[in-house]
Amino acid sequence: MISTPNINEQIPRCVILKETKTGWSALLGRFEGGKVVQLETKHFPHATDENAGSTSGAADEDVKDEEGTPTSELDRWLLQNEVTQIFTLLSAGRTITRVLELNVSEEEDVEQALRLQAESHLLGGAPAYRVGMASLPPRSEQQRQGILFSWPDKGEVTLPDTEAAVWFIPETAALLGLVPAQVQGKLFVHSDKESGSISILLDTPKGLIVRSTQVGLGENEWKEGVVRTIIETAISSNMSTDEVKELKELAEERISEVGPDENQCLIIPDQARSQIKDLVSRPIEAEWMNEWGLYLGALFAQSGRLAPLTRLQSDRQVKNVGPLREMIRTFSQTQTTVAILAATLVAMTLVPFISAWTSNALIKSKIDNLESLTEALQTHDTQKGIYNEVAIRSWPMTKLLGDLANCIPLGIEADMIMINEGDSIILRGRAASYKGMSPSVLLGNMLTQLDDTGVFDNVTYSNEPINSGGVIDFSLTATVESPFLYVRTFDHDYGKVPHVQLRYPGSFEDAEDNPPDDSTRADDSNGEEEPANVGQMSASASETPRENSSRSSSSSARSSLGDDSRNTSRARPSSGGSGARSSSMLGSSASPARRSDQASARGSSGPAVIPESPTNNELAAMSKSEANALLAKVAKARKRTDLDEETKARLKVDFDRILNHMKSARNDGDS
Repeated sequence: MISTPNINEQIPRCVILKETKTGWSALLGRFEGGKVVQLETKHFPHATDENAGSTSGAADEDVKDEEGTPTSELDRWLLQNEVTQIFTLLSAGRTITRVLELNVSEEEDVEQALRLQAESHLLGGAPAYRVGMASLPPRSEQQRQGILFSWPDKGEVTLPDTEAAVWFIPETAALLGLVPAQVQGKLFVHSDKESGSISILLDTPKGLIVRSTQVGLGENEWKEGVVRTIIETAISSNMSTDEVKELKELAEERISEVGPDENQCLIIPDQARSQIKDLVSRPIEAEWMNEWGLYLGALFAQSGRLAPLTRLQSDRQVKNVGPLREMIRTFSQTQTTVAILAATLVAMTLVPFISAWTSNALIKSKIDNLESLTEALQTHDTQKGIYNEVAIRSWPMTKLLGDLANCIPLGIEADMIMINEGDSIILRGRAASYKGMSPSVLLGNMLTQLDDTGVFDNVTYSNEPINSGGVIDFSLTATVESPFLYVRTFDHDYGKVPHVQLRYPGSFEDAEDNPPDDSTRADDSNGEEEPANVGQMSASASETPRENSSRSSSSSARSSLGDDSRNTSRARPSSGGSGARSSSMLGSSASPARRSDQASARGSSGPAVIPESPTNNELAAMSKSEANALLAKVAKARKRTDLDEETKARLKVDFDRILNHMKSARNDGDS
């Protein structure tokens, strides 16, 4: 036969199953020396609830002791006959068949040529476990051929009631197992009336012609469909009219021999029947051959060249292969891969548009007036661009002043700061000892702070020798390296804690502990205490050795200054000239910390607030009344008992400076 069994590959025992309306028909074959020495047929009904119960009971009695678990009737029969392989016939109507022409002459090139042809002709995109291909043996005066079976049907397939592994053999492949090795030029047909399937093989001198399809299921319709399909196949194969007519007569003769109770038709030449008898040890009758001949062809096909066609599997058999293999198996299907690529392309094209439309719809639903918002955003972008351009072309002067002030430690007073865009910064001031630190140490700390900010660079300074009061006058220059750099390394930030509060924290703690009384009572008490403070100021001044010569005149002058101070403080808003300018020096030009300090001193009944030391410029601009008011505050502060030695010394120096200034100070209204 064309699929002569290979003795080395021959399975000792195997079973061929086929589903019928009432159950499963089985053919058991046992091989010895390449021949079938045992043929046994059996029918197994479909398992129903009643049969399942009886089957389970029989299994419990027969094999429970041996296996430990009940089995089906089919499993018991397989176990009894020591069957190792089970094959199920697959309806020809569920497969696609194609004959491949292999243009090769060398035997070693046949398999490679077959794979190349199969890759270009795989039909339906079936997975690899549902595809079978095989090369046919060389036949005289015929081109080398191969055959390809594809099982693309996604429908459910019924599996026999067994726990053993089941392989599927297409009915057309089983029919191919009956074709003789020599060219007979005859017709091979198998058709099943129950399923409507039909397999046709035309063994012509030019090669095999194979077709698998479906026909009608009615009695007359089935027979007519078989004959019509055979004629169509012959005509499409370019056979002559006489050959087509001969095949038609043969098909009508054989199909008419099928009785009304028979469900299948097998047409094979007589020469093929005689060769089949040579491979079977027992005699075969024609009636038995018509019913079981296709099963016998499947037995011959399961080894030798046609063996790859008998190893198809269903989806249910390979479902437990693990997630990785399942993914690989899924993506190996051409249809699945193409569908995923198409879906990805569509998603990449449509998702951006859908996302933009959804975002726009959400924005419109949440905003009442989208046009005004758009206009505001455009205005904001325009202003941002302008400010960015301005930032590139100009310096943030307020920020630079703040950075510079935060770099000046307590104990250093700045008399003048000069900042011109593009030029170096100039800072002039005085450094005095503070909390045990010498002026030189304070200046060094200031230079270090300036360098650490990263805003300033090339910092240099020059200073005068320390004077008798322990004060150093200095002049500092620096270039601006990064005017917009945000600095986070300040030891103290005057924008958060004022200078006065940092220097005299005790005063603010006392003010918080003693909240001010009613403002009217505070003003009255200030008015009553002011003459007394002036008298105390006169007494303190009389103790100073430098003022012994003018003691009596100074006392009377201070009394009159006290009265003038109260009078001018009420009339200051309408006065002009230098008096207004000096008032601005102490009022509006003073820092917010100093103004809050003065307000706290006026409205608090607690200890007097320690005033700041006036600079030389501020002192020179004061009138007598302003100097008298400041002198009164200094005198109040000197009476506090919680002052440290350094503060006491500073207040005494300030008191002497103000007192000396009052000797030559102008009255309010003088020019």
